[in-house]
Amino acid sequence: MPLYNKLLILIISFFIISCAEKTYYSGKIYLDDIDFDSFTSKKEIINKLGEPNYIDPLENNYYYFTEKLKRNYVLPKKINERLIVIYSFNNLNEITFINKINLDDQKKLSLINDKTKNNLIEKGLIEKIFGGVATQRIVE
Repeated sequence: MPLYNKLLILIISFFIISCAEKTYYSGKIYLDDIDFDSFTSKKEIINKLGEPNYIDPLENNYYYFTEKLKRNYVLPKKINERLIVIYSFNNLNEITFINKINLDDQKKLSLINDKTKNNLIEKGLIEKIFGGVATQRIVE
């Protein structure tokens, strides 16, 4: 078999392998049959879902995050599902609030190109070189 045929087979097999789709998970991995609204206490949540990804130290909220994306090396990655579930508790560790945020809505956001006016102090040449030697001027 000539060298060109071997090289062609190698290139074709490389493209076939790189087209294979792989699934990556980030955060906690949940099965589709979990009903996040069915839990009644903090202890039950920890038993079923495990420790949270993040605990808010001020409000003592539990945050659970999951992301599933599929990727191959030829096409851009595709996010299949992203979800944040937030549990809020009272003093008796009973659930007071459940919030499910589907982050797929993030794809629909658009950026605003407005700029905020910068009222920082403008430094002169001497001040840039020597530090606080020159007087300060406020830019308006």
